[in-house]
Amino acid sequence: MVGQQKCKTKEPTLNAYLCHRKHSLAMPVLATNAESETGIPKSFSNELLSEIMEEIEHTCPQPQLTLTAPAPFAGETSCQCRAPHEKLTIAQAHLGTPVDRPVRVYADGIFDLFHSGHARALMQAKTLFPNSYLLVGVCSDDLTHKFKGFTVMNEEERYEALRHCRYVDEVIRDAPWTLTAEFLEKHKIDFVAHDDIPYSSAGSDDVYKHIKEAGYSGEQGEEVVKNEDRIE
Repeated sequence: MVGQQKCKTKEPTLNAYLCHRKHSLAMPVLATNAESETGIPKSFSNELLSEIMEEIEHTCPQPQLTLTAPAPFAGETSCQCRAPHEKLTIAQAHLGTPVDRPVRVYADGIFDLFHSGHARALMQAKTLFPNSYLLVGVCSDDLTHKFKGFTVMNEEERYEALRHCRYVDEVIRDAPWTLTAEFLEKHKIDFVAHDDIPYSSAGSDDVYKHIKEAGYSGEQGEEVVKNEDRIE
């Protein structure tokens, strides 16, 4: 084969070296006396080195960083595992869990006019533990208008905005304003992500107080930027 013959040529030509590197990228390469510490022959000029590095960079397998589908909506039973759900301790969550048993983290909000502050908060929630599955609850128009006020985006638009955020694994529509033990059990939630500032609403000084006391709290250190801070 022509390609194989080029690889066997004795002279350190650019094509021969690139051919050799393409066939050996998946294997560790030890530098020889004729090569630098990067594994590239010292006899090549700087221009050739730049071309070689560019070719190798384009040949190396890259991790898949993009998603091909939006996050799914939660069904009647959010967690499909048949085994009884045993809530993790925060120590267990920080140590890491098996791939098939991620830490189920819940975050909720209105998410009107989805912006970088929302995305940053969800990124923090997603990275609270080494192996996290992030469920995001979005309150309906009825609840939001009753306890918060009118929104620019309707509930369907807000649901869809969350589905297309890269940190979100699952979206729960019509999320409750105040979390209950039944809701946490239904969705097999291990921890609830929120900032450390008490959130007063619906006649409560902190709607997450009972969650903290029950051991579901997974606090985020950074204060979240809210829409009312952006829009006057």
